Amino acid sequence: KQQLRLEIRQDRVVVPNSTSYLMLPTFVYLFPYRGYRGAYHRILQRITARGRLLPVQKDPLVEAMDYLKIQPGDYNNRPEFKLNPNRSAIEALKEVLEAFRIIMERNIQGACQAEDPEYPHDFLIAARRTQCLLNRYPDVFPEGPLKLIKQDFEWAEKFASPIRDLDIYLSLFDEFASRLDQAHRASLRPLYEYLKDQKAAKQWQMRTALESTRYKKLMENWKSFLARKQARQDLPSSAGHPIREIVAVRIA
Repeated sequence: KQQLRLEIRQDRVVVPNSTSYLMLPTFVYLFPYRGYRGAYHRILQRITARGRLLPVQKDPLVEAMDYLKIQPGDYNNRPEFKLNPNRSAIEALKEVLEAFRIIMERNIQGACQAEDPEYPHDFLIAARRTQCLLNRYPDVFPEGPLKLIKQDFEWAEKFASPIRDLDIYLSLFDEFASRLDQAHRASLRPLYEYLKDQKAAKQWQMRTALESTRYKKLMENWKSFLARKQARQDLPSSAGHPIREIVAVRIA
């Protein structure tokens, strides 16, 4: 009678932007079946005593993250802000925009390499929120320096947006197909293949755009703009108003 399941695993940690990797130690996992906890403890004692296996002191995922110098919780695609309501509108909005810029920067590689649907998702959301703020508060930012930047953000979103839509279609495809009978399910296969082909084509277009000189120049100019302290005479009058006043008008 089966009393538990035993799994032997050896994982490797792939170093980002590199062909090298680290092999983690071999781990043995025991999964007891319901009602056989006693058998689980007896076998565990037996393989650690006679097999000289040692209990794991650190979770394999934590060990991998330590090797890659990744701190849990150091990334959040929904940053929270504690802004002083009396802070100038332009400085407060720049803080928010800088957080979105960092999100775009940290997801650009994964989005281009199609590693995971969450990369283009986080990238696109941050880009859209950036455009939203720039369009919502035109009386806070100087129009001249931002004119080309806003145009380039629209250009970049044009390539990233279709990828997210296609990821959603493909992720929901099996659920949709499961609601149909077998005959109709089979007839949907050409549609599935079409969506995959479309994603591959759009992925290539997005990667070409986001690895281009134009996009790199956009983000260099954008980072420089957010870090720069503009002279008061070069800013619209609303830029120096408290952020609570500017936001209150929009909310109202």
